[in-house]
Amino acid sequence: MTSAVKVLDFGVARLTDSDVQATTMHTAADQIIGTVSYMSPEQLSGQSQDVDTRSDVYALGVILFELLTGHLPHDVTGKIMPEAIRIVGQDDPTSLSAFNRTLRGDLETIIGKALERDKSRRYQTPSELASDVRRYLDDRPIHARPPSTLYQFRKFAKRNRALVGGVIGVFVMLVLGIVGTSWQARRAIAARDEQSELRERATVSAAKAIAVNDFLRHMLASAQPENAQGRDVMVGEVLDAAAREIDAAQPLQPDVEAMIRMTIGETYLAIGRVPDAIAHANKAIELNRLSHGEPSAEVGKGLVLLASAKDSAGDWEQSVALAEQALKMFQTVHQGDHADIADALATLAESHRNRAELKLAVSLKRQSVEMLERLYGKEHIDVAIAQSRLAEILHDPGEAEPLLLQALATFKQRLGERHPAYIHRLHQYGGMLMMRGEAKQAEPVLKQSIELASVVYGQNHPDLFNMLLNLGFCYQLTGEHQKHLNVCERAVVMAGAIYGENNMRVADALMDRADVKGAMGDDEGLLADYRASLEIAERDGQSKDVRTCTARLSIAAALLRLGRDADEAVALCQDVARVVELPPGVPAESQWMLGQALIFQGAAAQQRQAFSEAEPFFVQGYEKLGTNRITIRRRQMAAERIVRFYEEWEVAEPGTGKTELAERWRLRLEELTPQPTAAP
Repeated sequence: MTSAVKVLDFGVARLTDSDVQATTMHTAADQIIGTVSYMSPEQLSGQSQDVDTRSDVYALGVILFELLTGHLPHDVTGKIMPEAIRIVGQDDPTSLSAFNRTLRGDLETIIGKALERDKSRRYQTPSELASDVRRYLDDRPIHARPPSTLYQFRKFAKRNRALVGGVIGVFVMLVLGIVGTSWQARRAIAARDEQSELRERATVSAAKAIAVNDFLRHMLASAQPENAQGRDVMVGEVLDAAAREIDAAQPLQPDVEAMIRMTIGETYLAIGRVPDAIAHANKAIELNRLSHGEPSAEVGKGLVLLASAKDSAGDWEQSVALAEQALKMFQTVHQGDHADIADALATLAESHRNRAELKLAVSLKRQSVEMLERLYGKEHIDVAIAQSRLAEILHDPGEAEPLLLQALATFKQRLGERHPAYIHRLHQYGGMLMMRGEAKQAEPVLKQSIELASVVYGQNHPDLFNMLLNLGFCYQLTGEHQKHLNVCERAVVMAGAIYGENNMRVADALMDRADVKGAMGDDEGLLADYRASLEIAERDGQSKDVRTCTARLSIAAALLRLGRDADEAVALCQDVARVVELPPGVPAESQWMLGQALIFQGAAAQQRQAFSEAEPFFVQGYEKLGTNRITIRRRQMAAERIVRFYEEWEVAEPGTGKTELAERWRLRLEELTPQPTAAP
């Protein structure tokens, strides 16, 4: 079944870095859905007679604020409606420069005026706001431009929320590119004090904005009632329509078309449409080479996007080559520390990480972090993201933990505890504690992150589901079976609510619950849950998936323990052998399942006292279990079983020399068992 991203509300639709999503995406009862953050104080007061075009000025101010900072001027995350209304109506918005000191001055004044609580102190029309923005961009007074595009887009969003939910991400990224280009150009030109070049670049930037807005108007037309035919429009469909539109449109300026194709490519990559992302990245690179030449920052950014797409496609050799090419280009263009160079280093690191070249990946990520720290200081959001990603791949907890704690402190200070970025990194810290053997210390950290996620996301959300599974694993490590079972019960219900009852994520949750029941001695409960998970896999077309092999093996083990239907146990083990041995080859870490299947077939033969038949199954199965540290416990258990097998065979057939074989396996078992360290 093909998955699709479906976004249903203007205020909650974002297409940003997954680590720093917008703060208003939850939809729990009595919680803020998101659009309230864009509503003026008079709209929230419920006094309809006070609402006029100045309310739109306020909304546009919020949008511009968010485009420049990535944040909303009022944080109403997790607040109930009365509290949210009080915050927007009575509290001053956060200043623009609180997020970025370079935004001080005229731009901060413009947005501050648009966000005045008293509407009489705001711009009286969107036209006035647009005029001031244009004066700022051109660095000279000119006639105000009509607000038709922005104003009509606002009205369109109200009528077509389902479409705008999908398109707004594209819109935001396009406008961010335009605003970012204009801002960077203005600062560079001001430094050189070349006013004529400033006017020229401002004119080019304005032309780009007009061209992009024209393109967006054509793209938005696909959601008009006569075209959408009353149905909701998916993000993928909007992107497909945009791709067709740009292919069929009148020729655009190469750099404008490249900008649009970069955005479409990035969005395709975000929703998993990797081949489409590669196609648009290639076209953007071609256009930027035509428009800007090579080397250039624009071509380099296209190469980074293409490298990321190739990485997602599993073409890591090509991904490394592209990222290295982008890195060299950025180093030539920028002649020093730059965010583009840091981005290329991080992309190159990911590709090396996926090639299992961890030492090199760590070195590159560390260079990226250090460069961002030199550029922005240690308390910048981008630095925090890079620090936390470096911490993910560091093997030394002594180095990883301070990095992650520093990132957590930054997220908490800048974004607050109820921001997804903080929540996810807090959960990451709990996982770090758990993986280094401190499961007891990890439990409260994991629980805190889950409590915060429940407030932000509501009670049913994929991220919350994954967090629950991790908390369950923590309880497995501490041996707290009842707590683990309680978590699994919640996870099963949540998976059904999120994914539907016949989804493999439900099967995964059922398998986790089955394992807990088995650990608690409830073999009947184990059988019921594992059988239910296999039924889901069958309906979902995943019955031959490697994940279901563990279910088959667990059912076989329970049947053998209970002395039931050895024939069914054998059939299940044979199914496992067929799946694991299928080309093009199952990952080596899954081969232990073949060994376990052989051992269980030996156990079934042993129950029938067919000892000669059972022996080769046991010996071959033991060898198939592997020799790494992960499978050591399985080899110990297999050796114990084989010792008992030979002892039983000797009792059934005395004088056949099986006692000697049992002793040999007992010695092998002792070699596998760690000896206690003598006290000093």
